Amino acid sequence: MALLTLSSLNFTYAGSTSPALKDVSLTVNEGDFILLCGNSGCGKTTLMKMILGFIEPGRGTVTVNAPLSGYVPQADPAAMSAFPITVSEVLKGYAALCRAGKDAAEHVLATVGMAAYRNALIGTLSGGQRQRVLIARALLAQRKLLLLDEPSTGLDKKSATDIYSLLKHLNVSHGVTVVSVEHNFEAVRENATKIVAFAEGHARTMTPDAYFDEKPWLE
Repeated sequence: MALLTLSSLNFTYAGSTSPALKDVSLTVNEGDFILLCGNSGCGKTTLMKMILGFIEPGRGTVTVNAPLSGYVPQADPAAMSAFPITVSEVLKGYAALCRAGKDAAEHVLATVGMAAYRNALIGTLSGGQRQRVLIARALLAQRKLLLLDEPSTGLDKKSATDIYSLLKHLNVSHGVTVVSVEHNFEAVRENATKIVAFAEGHARTMTPDAYFDEKPWLE
């Protein structure tokens, strides 16, 4: 089943003469683990904003066959460190917003391996632990389709590897379809089932092996 279908998307920001997206199409099926890859400014973030409904395409259509998309934004460590709130309080408020059941927060915390930290302040957690909390929060909204914006940014190599191991576990064992913007080439090679390679607004879908053989990010 297709959870997400993007058809012939085109978009140009106001004041720009160069399109951010040029005739981009993509189908995301249940069980996919898709990474959006490419150099800065190539259209990845624009596409993610379009999927989330933050911006409308100039031409083309976005069809999302899931009631909500769980979204993990790029983390802001400084802001999170200064926020005086516990893990449970973060999830409790979001669970109410998503109309999730009273046990949902505990369930997603256990799923991401953070149940023991329910009473910890967000600011006392490591970068990798905070990222797990953000993933848990996203799962409260939607357990079918998880969208992430560079989840390994700011993490050391081990923490980044651990986060992608978690995402792969969610994908394989819990049936969560993953779509993530990513620059971490190791994460790309080890985890993705498909790569969407961006260059100057265009996008090509390929296998991880083809992505590394062709090295389109060097074009």
